[in-house]
Amino acid sequence: MNGELDYDDILHFPEEIVVEKINDFYLVIAVQTANWIVLYNSRQIDFLNMLRSGKCVGDVIETVDSEEAMGDLKIVLAAIFARKFAGVNGEVTKEYLEGYKMLNIYITNACNLKCKHCFMLSGKKLENELTLEDWMKVLTSFKENGGEFVTFSGGEPLMFKNFPQIISHAHDLGLKSTVLSNGLLWSGKLIHDLALFIDEIQFSLDGVDEETNSMVRGSGHFEKVVDTIVKFANAGVKTSVATTFTYDNLNENTQTRYKNLVDLIKEKTSGKDVFFKLSKKLLPGRDVHFKAEENEKYSAIIKDIEKHVDENADYENFLAGHTANLVAINCGLGGISVSSDGNVYFCNRINEMESFGNVTEKPMSFFMEKGKEIHLATSVENVIPCKDCELRYICDGGCRIDDFDFAGKIQSSALPYHQISCNDEKKNKLKKRMIDSFNYFYKFD
Repeated sequence: MNGELDYDDILHFPEEIVVEKINDFYLVIAVQTANWIVLYNSRQIDFLNMLRSGKCVGDVIETVDSEEAMGDLKIVLAAIFARKFAGVNGEVTKEYLEGYKMLNIYITNACNLKCKHCFMLSGKKLENELTLEDWMKVLTSFKENGGEFVTFSGGEPLMFKNFPQIISHAHDLGLKSTVLSNGLLWSGKLIHDLALFIDEIQFSLDGVDEETNSMVRGSGHFEKVVDTIVKFANAGVKTSVATTFTYDNLNENTQTRYKNLVDLIKEKTSGKDVFFKLSKKLLPGRDVHFKAEENEKYSAIIKDIEKHVDENADYENFLAGHTANLVAINCGLGGISVSSDGNVYFCNRINEMESFGNVTEKPMSFFMEKGKEIHLATSVENVIPCKDCELRYICDGGCRIDDFDFAGKIQSSALPYHQISCNDEKKNKLKKRMIDSFNYFYKFD
């Protein structure tokens, strides 16, 4: 919906709409478009139903008999307009998150650090890692077969001696490139030379200062990484700071000291956008093996830290991750991950997955077709009980490793697939976040 609504406009709504009264609010969900609005009384619902019945905007206005009623109609129209909840004189345009058009490249297993929580167990280069020529072919073929996004990680990408040629080639192909780095090997010249080729770069910083960061990543690194973060942001590259705390370096002062770190980096980057990400789940790693209950407790602690930095962070992050009419049918299973030795997996948690072959033995077209097949087969449309849930395209079903009976292993599993972690409590929490985030972001006076 663009521009102003006219008197004769007819709004076209998605076919399946579910209305649920939750406390003092009406949550209105457009199931097929993964979209929702919140209304506040039964008269607003009546106006919504008139518009859904095919009446033009003017005909609905003609039914208004008081200023209060007109105020309610304006709120309904404003909510629809703000979330692009209906199409004007035509259907809503929806988009899909297509994981199989995304490529994760673990370009080397070599790393100059040995972090205790590393889920890749990185450190030593593998004996049979792919060459520069191999990676060039992978990227070219990926692009030729419809690939759009590539993420480079490792290990540490800069431990691959030909990384500058790789990132330059990806840029020349028109791929959108993200780099995940520990930030220690970037010189000023390297930043200057490669910044043009990088669409986004993410650095790991796992403490609030040298002392706490060294507990996870080793000593003597903190200031160097902060300096690299600042230089990339000031070079105009979209820059993210990813922090994974562990119980070793969490204490009663972490909230305040993390906020001080965020403020410091923002001050040094002259107002440029730097995005701060806090891991809310610890994956199985070198010295970390959390059970589900432990991760729930950990997540609550991290959310409190996040809230201390920005009390509205949860609402902002939630809406940022749920763009109107962007349909998520899957957590991302089907996206291609290639390990440093060329083995292919369909999730970035490759140490917990099964390989479907090697890029030196099968063409990228095979893996992209297989990825799409897996992406669709494990979509919320084909798993139980997700396929009958009104939240399926908003929730995406959760992690296919942690939340499903096949634990991410496709080749040895039997149909139908089952989501085994969902319950009414989780669904109600999601609905509350939808209402709260909507009310935070949209104000209709």
